[in-house]
Amino acid sequence: MNSLLRSLLSLIIITSLSACNENSDDPIGAKETIKPQILFTKDEAFAGFIRPPLIGEDVISVIPYPENKIIATDNSGMATLSISKVIGLDLSQVSLNSDRNIEFNNIKHDTAIGVGFITIRATDKSGNYSEQELFFAITAALGIKIKQGESIAVKYPVMSDIDQVEITQPLKSTGISTSAYLANNELFINITANTNAATEENAMAKLTIHSTKSETEIYQEFSIKLIPN
Repeated sequence: MNSLLRSLLSLIIITSLSACNENSDDPIGAKETIKPQILFTKDEAFAGFIRPPLIGEDVISVIPYPENKIIATDNSGMATLSISKVIGLDLSQVSLNSDRNIEFNNIKHDTAIGVGFITIRATDKSGNYSEQELFFAITAALGIKIKQGESIAVKYPVMSDIDQVEITQPLKSTGISTSAYLANNELFINITANTNAATEENAMAKLTIHSTKSETEIYQEFSIKLIPN
């Protein structure tokens, strides 16, 4: 067999082997493309309610809903969890701990009230990933003490998408009135007790804040306690 024929046969063999390696049906050469899944142990995409500390208190770190753990499943048997985006807090204030719970860190008294969202990402060893949102609510620390004939005004920062607010008159009380309004991303609450005001221990009112943009609402009860003059 002359050298030209040997060279031609070698080229045919190399070409055939290359075609076999590029076969998309080859399970070794094909890339796995199935995305992992994200599950919650309570079947609810909710991380919990956060109540910031009062003025003068230290910052806090909390796990408000420890029963709801996050699980990542994948056909390859391995997927890692991470947080890719946070709305309502800084990304640095939200973490995923070793128990697969969401933990909120460095929460201050002036943390804005509203509903926030965390984007959870699950990534498998092939680089496929899926994402799912988990929401949380930040509520005010509301407990008002007031005397007869006194008016009190309190304010709290709110998230920028909060556009409606409503407050009820306190139950089991007379002579106490409440009002609330929004201005410049702040919530203002006014409470007035006339000179004949009376309550059955703590009078409970209900505050509702609403976001038209995200179609979310927070309902929160708070107490108004009448104290001696």
